[in-house]
Amino acid sequence: MHTPFRNKDQQRRKEGKHPLAYGCLRGHDEMRIAEGGLEQRKFTAVHRTGDHLAGVLTVGKPPKSIST
Repeated sequence: MHTPFRNKDQQRRKEGKHPLAYGCLRGHDEMRIAEGGLEQRKFTAVHRTGDHLAGVLTVGKPPKSIST
């Protein structure tokens, strides 16, 4: 059953038109594009601090494309 969106932001987020961020994206040692590319405006970037994954940023992809 489809649940209607409360507002346009929710709909745009589900369609992958809003960036999604998880973790801490500031003060990291390295950022790499893990999937996609900047040219296509669809990518997943991972942020590393030391030997640990610090955060993930996705742009242009639906939330279901991120698995935890």
